[in-house]
Amino acid sequence: MDYIYSNSIIGLDIKKKLLSDKKKINDELTVFQNKINSQIKDLETKKNLLSEDDYSLKRINIDKSVKNFNSNIKQKREKVLIYENKARATFLKELNKILKQYVENNSIEMIINKRNIVIGKKSLDATDNILKIFDKNIKSIKIN
Repeated sequence: MDYIYSNSIIGLDIKKKLLSDKKKINDELTVFQNKINSQIKDLETKKNLLSEDDYSLKRINIDKSVKNFNSNIKQKREKVLIYENKARATFLKELNKILKQYVENNSIEMIINKRNIVIGKKSLDATDNILKIFDKNIKSIKIN
């Protein structure tokens, strides 16, 4: 199942979207970190010129900004995780339909996950056949 998820056209599209979303979040984080570091450095250089109250106020504002940003990033990461879980569940539902059809069409009594097999005949491995059928029949999936 993992092989088909990792190598099917739909699975690769899902992985590509997830990588893109994660990269956007990481890029946003990097830009923000640089901005905050610059603000802190600037504030530290002005520390002796500012009153204690002004310095504390500016520092508190920076801390609030960091806290809000962290909350925002956490929400974005949670959305990506939710999407990933939904995508995988939807993918597996579609794959199960293909597996049921494959079993019926080929008079197979049981499909066993490769991870659970110590040794077996290579000719009994239907993974590539199922992958081809999946790619042929499933062009897209709707992820709610």
